[in-house]
Amino acid sequence: TWLFQANPKHFNIDKFLATGPADFLWLARQRIDEMEVGDGVFLWRAVGGGDPALSGVVAEAEITKPPAVQPEDAAAAPLWARG
Repeated sequence: TWLFQANPKHFNIDKFLATGPADFLWLARQRIDEMEVGDGVFLWRAVGGGDPALSGVVAEAEITKPPAVQPEDAAAAPLWARG
């Protein structure tokens, strides 16, 4: 099982999950050689210096494809904080 983090200061995870995506891409920078299809994933909203009550697991998912370099998910692109 893996824990993937989303920081709302950088990516609007709540708005993204509200779209109900069946499949989505997630950037993994570490231990990708250990990730396998079928592994469970929890998405964690990390608010850092914000209200700690807003931090926590916000979704459960499963790895459906081996990690690979891919283009950015077009549906998620507008939800990234730019600047």
